[in-house]
Amino acid sequence: MSVIASKKVITRKPHKCWGCAREFPKGSTLDRVTCTDGEVIMSAYWCEICQEWLTEYDDGEGVEFGTLRGDEDWEKIKQEMSISPAPKPKGD
Repeated sequence: MSVIASKKVITRKPHKCWGCAREFPKGSTLDRVTCTDGEVIMSAYWCEICQEWLTEYDDGEGVEFGTLRGDEDWEKIKQEMSISPAPKPKGD
């Protein structure tokens, strides 16, 4: 499978992340990835956690819909991303 395009978008309607199958509401920031596999072209939306997983652990074999959620490495990335400190309010 070859990536044709990848773009960070703000969604205009709800979408499910291809990697973890979580649903994200309208107005979410997701990566829209368009791929081709021979004659078939498809687009999928990816959340930040799944994109990070792909960057670190993808072996090029492809990912089935929703299979990353619950993966040990996915859970580790999710935890690391949620632990990051919140920005301080301006004026402090």
